[in-house]
Amino acid sequence: MEITRNIQDAVTVIHFAGDLDIYAMPSMHDEFRACLDLNSNHIVVNMARVDALYSSGVGALIAYSQQLKKQDRGFALAAPSNTVRHVLKLMKLLAFFQIFDTEAQAIAGVLAKEPGPPSG
Repeated sequence: MEITRNIQDAVTVIHFAGDLDIYAMPSMHDEFRACLDLNSNHIVVNMARVDALYSSGVGALIAYSQQLKKQDRGFALAAPSNTVRHVLKLMKLLAFFQIFDTEAQAIAGVLAKEPGPPSG
């Protein structure tokens, strides 16, 4: 798995590429911890290059989303592939996450603290 990060409009954007599985968890955890240590107000996870999303990856995304919500910080998913969107749909998580079609929409969404557009 490959991870990159940039900051845009006071939002930390994490780009994951590859599989979000049990083997990716240490890297995912380190990346989110680094973002929290940077005092990132909002985090957007760009999933455009995620090839597969497994239960361990879903669990991590849920945990980070809940942690940020407790701290009144925004969290959103951007540009999920059809495969990733299908996994989230099967797990009945489309309404749990703010999901946006593009990174720009996700950034605007967390800054406005508005729910994402309906996914389906």
